[in-house]
Formats: sequence, structure tokens, C-alpha cells
Amino acid sequence: MPFYLGPYEMRKRRLNLLPKLRLVMGMGHLADHLFYGIIFISLVTATVSGDCIYRGQRIRNDTVWAPDDCSICVCPPHPLHQVVKCTPVGQCSRANSFSIDGQRIPSDMQSDQAPYTFSFLPSNGNVPANPMEAKETGIILTEGEKVTLAPADFLLKGANLERKIRFEVTEPLKEGDGLLERTDRPGEPVKVFTLEDLNAKKITYQAPTEKELKTDFGASGKESEFTFKVKDGNEHQLRGDTDPEQKFYIRVLSANVKPPTFDQQNVTVYVYQGSSVPIPPEYFKVSDPDTSPQDLRFRMTKGPSHGRLVNLIENSQVDVHEGVDEPHDKFIASAFRYNHDGQNIDDDHIVVEVSDGKHTGLLNIFVHIIPVDQEAPTLDGGTMSMELPEGTTEPVTKTQISYKDNNSTDENVCFKITEIPEKGVLRQGDPQEIVKKKLEPGHIICQVDVNSGHITYTAPDEVGARPIHEFLVFDVYDSRNNTLPNQRVTITVTPNNNLPPDVKVLGPLEVPEGGRERIPPSTISITDPDTPSNDLVLVIDAPPEFGILIDTRKPGLSVTSFPVPDLLTGQIVYVSQPKQNEEPKKDTFSFHVTDGPNNSPVNVYNITILVHF
Repeated sequence: MPFYLGPYEMRKRRLNLLPKLRLVMGMGHLADHLFYGIIFISLVTATVSGDCIYRGQRIRNDTVWAPDDCSICVCPPHPLHQVVKCTPVGQCSRANSFSIDGQRIPSDMQSDQAPYTFSFLPSNGNVPANPMEAKETGIILTEGEKVTLAPADFLLKGANLERKIRFEVTEPLKEGDGLLERTDRPGEPVKVFTLEDLNAKKITYQAPTEKELKTDFGASGKESEFTFKVKDGNEHQLRGDTDPEQKFYIRVLSANVKPPTFDQQNVTVYVYQGSSVPIPPEYFKVSDPDTSPQDLRFRMTKGPSHGRLVNLIENSQVDVHEGVDEPHDKFIASAFRYNHDGQNIDDDHIVVEVSDGKHTGLLNIFVHIIPVDQEAPTLDGGTMSMELPEGTTEPVTKTQISYKDNNSTDENVCFKITEIPEKGVLRQGDPQEIVKKKLEPGHIICQVDVNSGHITYTAPDEVGARPIHEFLVFDVYDSRNNTLPNQRVTITVTPNNNLPPDVKVLGPLEVPEGGRERIPPSTISITDPDTPSNDLVLVIDAPPEFGILIDTRKPGLSVTSFPVPDLLTGQIVYVSQPKQNEEPKKDTFSFHVTDGPNNSPVNVYNITILVHF
């Protein structure tokens, strides 16, 4: 039985319209025997790796595709011609008509099926004579991505095509190539599906990941395919410009394609011979656009030759070794120092590597050694750091500051102070003395003073909710005035939660009788200088008499305490519950705020009840 497209008759045979049709797209209505005239054209709308650039995407050479219903584009086959050429095709297609050779022809077909868009290749020298020489159907997606297949992925266009068309998978995807499945049968590979399934978005493809397969997809991605046949409801093989079997190509691209990079890839630090210098933490700042910081790993791949790279951990120096991986957060939070051995004055070199598991980035740390008189004192194992709580006093000991000189005793190895801590106080004196000398820039102390506990540091009484860092800077010299300049001790003062929260009730709340209102955060001011607000809790000492307080995060329950952030975000609500034969005009509740060890004074919050008459 013939089937008609406008005035042109198409019989049940392979269509050969290429010599005649010059229009890329035509539109028509389908009759009962839709499968007689469906033409599968092998065009790919997804991007593939190649030599042409179209709208920011790479297109493989010798590819023809239709980006819309109004034009056809060609990526030339010769690698020297890397320019996409797009040719307009005249008037755009419409659902109720189609065009041939620029002449619009109305459709005289009537059908209850939605219109179907046919795609024809133009007859010119840039297009293969056989349409099947172009790329077949397919998709491109990212590893781990799950996509819903549509008729357009099989080069069918139209919202509601012949429902009896069936796709049979003759060669399924291989193991590790992903999963073609139905949404109503997850985890089960699809063997047969219909065009109606595609229109209903029931067919999905789940791409594998590099991690699952323990492999690298490479720059071009992982390619796979499955083979299918297309049949009608009567088990007839569809004809037209289709082969008995079609291939569906899948390219899965890696999600991790960009390497991590240090913001500064080559840095230089300067250290005096026999001394130490901190490595600024900003040198280790890394950017990786497609990997989270938690997935990055750091390691030292080349250690120093004339000294040691150490990490200050709990007031102790721990050597950093080559080839040991450290996670991002731990590495970034470390306090690294370079300690020179005092012997070789050649410049040193350290290499640190960051990896996202697939790519690496390198940081070169060049250490320039500044020679000093060989008779000058040298660092003798001191950590050059101390830590203490706020408001406390501790001695500066040999564990923290220790220098030696081959020709001088501890009495003659001395420190000339050039910079003192800004907030704390440094003092000198016998531990038994009540009044001690306050040290200032220009004052001199010696190693023997440190060894005997005569140097103390008093931390400030309050530092807030987070630790602060202070510095003591001095020059070290011996009896012959050989000097090791610019030595720095880091002092960390940690907070001590010893201040109560400060609470101010700023305004009353008005609530209709029997109604409910949230307590505005602006009516209660809560601050705590040494405790974050997330750690504060509001405790109800006396609940309201004519209503209840609820936390919308726990609906239906009357609360007797709640986190302060719930108040600050408007989650606390007063619900009026008047008693029988009573019409109260006000209500109150009393409360205090606690940070754990410290409580605020008890406060009263007033509520005005608006009575209805």
C-alpha cells in the first residue's frame, strides 16, 4: 500500500531522493503505514573530538549535521579546511506544510499522529552519496551522568510518533560500558523498547565513572556502542534509508580534565646560614576547577639537601618526609619551617606536588642561603614557638629558644630584642621576685636567662572566640659580636571561655488572642565575646502562662530550651492559648542564655495579647 507525502508518492521500497531533494528539512503528516517512509539520517548533534569549532564546540572532520530546521552545516573532510560552513535551506519547516526546491507545498494528509520531521541530505559534493557514510545516532555525556534518551537521540524528530515502532537491542552494551535501562525497571538492562517509551521518557542511560572502572577515559573519552533494529507493530523490519541494524554510539567524557595548580608555582624564601625560616601558608594555595579540596593530596617529592623541612605540631618539630601523602585540609593548616644545617651555603630546593588522583601540579620552593660568620650562634633544636591560654603566664624555656656557639658559653650567647608581642607582656626576673622587668625593644637577654626560667610571657586576658598569634623577634650574637639576625618566635594565645553571654531584651511582642507570632530576632540581643553564637543555648526559666513557645524545627512541641541560631533565624514562635473564662492582656516568660560554663542573668520577655471584642 503506498503512502503519500503531499503530492509525492512513496511506495514500500528504499527511498532514493538524494539526487532530487535539495532541502534539508521537510515536514509532513504520517498515515497508518508510517513505517514505510521513515528515513533515519546519520547526523550527530552532539559534539565530538575533531578539527572544526562550532559555537565553542569541536566537531569531527567530514561531519554533516542540522543544528536547526533552517540550515545544514558541514565540517570539511580535509584538515586544512577547518571552517564550518552552514547553508540556509530556504523557508523553515512548519507542522502543516513542507518545502521542496524552495516551493512550499501544503499537506493534504490527515492523521491522528503528531507531525514527523524528515531529514534529507542535500545533493552536493560535500556530502557522501550514501547517507549511512555519515556518523550514526549517539550521545555524548560526562562520567557518572544519567540521561533520558529521546527520539532526537535516534535522529527522529516529533513529539508523538508512531506508537507501534519498536527498538530491539541486538548487541547490548558490554560490561563496564554503562547501563541502558527503563525508569520502571531500574538496574535491569533494556532489550526491547518502543517509540512510545522514548516519548514518555522511560529509557535512560547511566554512564560509568573512571573510579568504578579504575581507568582513565583520556582526553577523547570512553567510547562504546550498542546495536539495534527498528520494527513496526507487525514485526516488519522498517525500510527506507535504514540498514537492517543501526548502531548507537556513546562517548563518556571524563569529569576530571583539568589539573590542580598552585597559585604561585615558583617561590623563594631567604634564610640566614644555620637559622630557620617559616614557609608562608599562602605559597600552598591551590586551584582546581573540577575537583573539590577534600579530594586533593599533597606530598613532598624532593626534600632539601642542606637542611630539614619540619612541621610544627603541638609545639614540636616533626620532619616532613618525601613521598608521604597528606589531605588538603591537614596540609594547608600545617606550619612548615625550613631549618638550615649551618654548613653548606649553596642554595637549596624543595618540590611539593598536589594531585587530584589523575593530574598533578608542582610547587618549587627555592631556598636562598644568606652566609653569616661561621662563629655566629646557631639554632640548637628550639621549636621557636609557644602556646598558652589567654590570661595565663608561662616561662619561655630552652625547649622553645635554644642557641649554641662553639666558642661561647650560654652567658655569652645573647638576644637583642627588636620586636615584642603586641598584646601580651614579656618580662625578665627571678621566678621568686614579685616585680619583674618589662622587656622592650632594645633590651638584651641571654641564653642562660632562658635556661633558668627568668623570661616569662603573660597572655592578654581576652582574645575573643579564636586564637591569636604574637611574635618575639631578636638578633642572636656571641662574645665576639658575631650575629645571627632576625630570629622570630611565634606565640599562640588560645581563647578560654570565661565570659558569660550578654543579653538585652529590646521590645515586647504583640499577639492576637488565640493567634501565633514568631519572636523577632530584633527584640532580643544576644552576644558573647568568647563563644560563637552557634554554641549558645537559650533556656526558659519560667514558661508563659497563657501560651506556649514552639520551635518550628520541632513542630507541635513546647520547648523549654533551644539553640540561639533558631531564635536568630525566626524559628521560635509564641502560640496564644487563652484559658476558659479568662481574657489575659499580657503574658511573660523568663529566660537566660548559657555558653556551657557561663550563664547570663535571667531576663523577662513581655508579650501583649490583643483581645477581640
